[in-house]
Amino acid sequence: MKLSIGQKIFGIAAVVLALMIAVASYSIHLTGGISDDLDTVATRHLPLSDAVTRIEVRIFEQGVAMQRLFESGIDPDRFVDLGQEIVLEFAAAHKLLELEKKASPRLQNTARLMEDELAVLEDKYLAFE
Repeated sequence: MKLSIGQKIFGIAAVVLALMIAVASYSIHLTGGISDDLDTVATRHLPLSDAVTRIEVRIFEQGVAMQRLFESGIDPDRFVDLGQEIVLEFAAAHKLLELEKKASPRLQNTARLMEDELAVLEDKYLAFE
């Protein structure tokens, strides 16, 4: 079977077009994979990195506090006693807020906000310990 020049050129063009379509499809597939990878980095790795950074900052803050403790010459037993006093102060503050909420219904929202702030401070203190 003899093909004319026009048919040969058309055949070559059709093969090249088919290869271009295949390469474009593969490229689109790879681009979709990159999009998934970027989504994974944005939703998982960056928040995890942020959490690790916060932990490292907290550890550094604790190290600085311990260094200050050793430099100031405070007796470690006194340091423990101060920690227990702080825990008692938190408990007393919670009791006062409960009494305030019971005494005045108008101040319940304010007392709840103060209780939330107190809980945040208490969590920070417990995290520091």
